[in-house]
Amino acid sequence: MERGLALKEKRGMSEVIATLIIILLVIVAILVVWGVVRNVIDTGAEQITLDKFTINIELEKAVVSQNSIDVTVKRNPGQGELSGFRFVISDGTNSQIIDSTATLSELEQKTISLNYVGIVKSVGVAPIIKQGTSTAVQEVKDTIEFSSKDAVKNTNGLVSWWRFEGNANDEMGLNDGTPMAGATLAQGRFGQGYKFDQTPERIEIQDSASLQLEQKNMTIIAWINIQDSSTLRPIMDKKNIFDPSGEGYGMLAQGINPTSFFPVFSVNFQQAYSASSPHSAGQWIQVAASQHINSTGSTKRIYTNGNFEGQSIFAPVAGDSTGYNLIIGYYSGAFGDWTANGTIDEVMIFSRSLSDQEIQAIYNLDLND
Repeated sequence: MERGLALKEKRGMSEVIATLIIILLVIVAILVVWGVVRNVIDTGAEQITLDKFTINIELEKAVVSQNSIDVTVKRNPGQGELSGFRFVISDGTNSQIIDSTATLSELEQKTISLNYVGIVKSVGVAPIIKQGTSTAVQEVKDTIEFSSKDAVKNTNGLVSWWRFEGNANDEMGLNDGTPMAGATLAQGRFGQGYKFDQTPERIEIQDSASLQLEQKNMTIIAWINIQDSSTLRPIMDKKNIFDPSGEGYGMLAQGINPTSFFPVFSVNFQQAYSASSPHSAGQWIQVAASQHINSTGSTKRIYTNGNFEGQSIFAPVAGDSTGYNLIIGYYSGAFGDWTANGTIDEVMIFSRSLSDQEIQAIYNLDLND
């Protein structure tokens, strides 16, 4: 009888232990499942939160001025706490980010002024939203694109731009040119250009205060296609600047032989040369040059196809081109008469020294756009 009771008690204890083990296993399983479910819930909640607070904004307009861009932003209906904006400004080659702490309520619009000097090909905007104690930048919601033509025209400091599309007029309306002595339109780098085969074919632009830049910061840009570089080939000349006594500015292609040359930039007979290998005649090349003046003198820099190629630093020197017209494609001076012997297109003059990045951006623009 006692033996039977002992067996019965043993069997009862085993069942209790087994039950406890099963309960523990169930609890562990519940915890594991809960961990998985909690992770899914958290992820979903995070996604729901991000979706819920996706702020809808759009750009109404962007106005480029000398040293800034005025961007008008509108906020459409939608929840979320706006902390500011991220503006992405592109010159077609490189982008710059400018963050603003300006905010908008739903259905409100505001014009925000951004400090920026450079080429503007596009302006994009992304909202910066609050997430607890931190912020997050969402994707770009809207973008305004500018044509290449407008990107150039909006550039700070542009004085004149001779596109040579059917005539020699200035795109800026300030300094129209006149084709003279048989200068004719031909196929240009973009659309049409003017062809100069023999002296004294030229484009002549009447002198004006806006073109008297020999004692100021300035930049010259032009596309050239020189056919024969056996001698000096003038691109631009204001006041016989290739004479030793010349007081003005201009640019030429210095011939090495009939098929190669290097560009020269001269202001008041202070000259900067391309330091790279010679360029081949018979193909389109963009040439650019800039002058930056400070209290100790001036720095003259030269570029081809958007790339910096050399500079020269000079002490201050006097110069005055008042009363002398600007000539494109021809030179007449102490060393004789020269023609460009090729085609010139898209000539630009700026009243400031453009940065390397700006010159590269203008080179990359498709001016057929």
